[in-house]
Amino acid sequence: VERKTGGLGAGTGISAAGRSTGNMPGFVGNFTYSERNLFGLNQKLSALVELGQSDSLFRLQWVDPWLIGDPDRTSRTVSIMNTRTSAAAIHGKALDSEPGGVQDNPAGAANGVTLGRLVAGAEWRRPLAANWSGIAGITWQRSTC
Repeated sequence: VERKTGGLGAGTGISAAGRSTGNMPGFVGNFTYSERNLFGLNQKLSALVELGQSDSLFRLQWVDPWLIGDPDRTSRTVSIMNTRTSAAAIHGKALDSEPGGVQDNPAGAANGVTLGRLVAGAEWRRPLAANWSGIAGITWQRSTC
């Protein structure tokens, strides 16, 4: 009898910086999925989604430990990640309407600025000799604000 190779997870919580406004200020939630033996080929797949009042994260990763037909045991990892976060973590305060005045920013964003980051990459790994591996990879990244 084989055991299950995958799993699901979910969670929720309250953000430490729960000063934001809205229906559920400061609440965060996450969902995870993982599979350690995808299609019975020992491939691994994992997905993560985290959502908060002003932040979000999405991550997907797939690992093929031995490319089909490759006698040299080359493995491949492909991943993509997308994040959006408030610029308040960097700026922290917003300017008040009065000259020189500063107030706490209750919306969790620095004047509505959101920082976004999209990262995608692939990596290939192959054993070269005993205790030695060669790795080649490529990563693409786009940042916005």
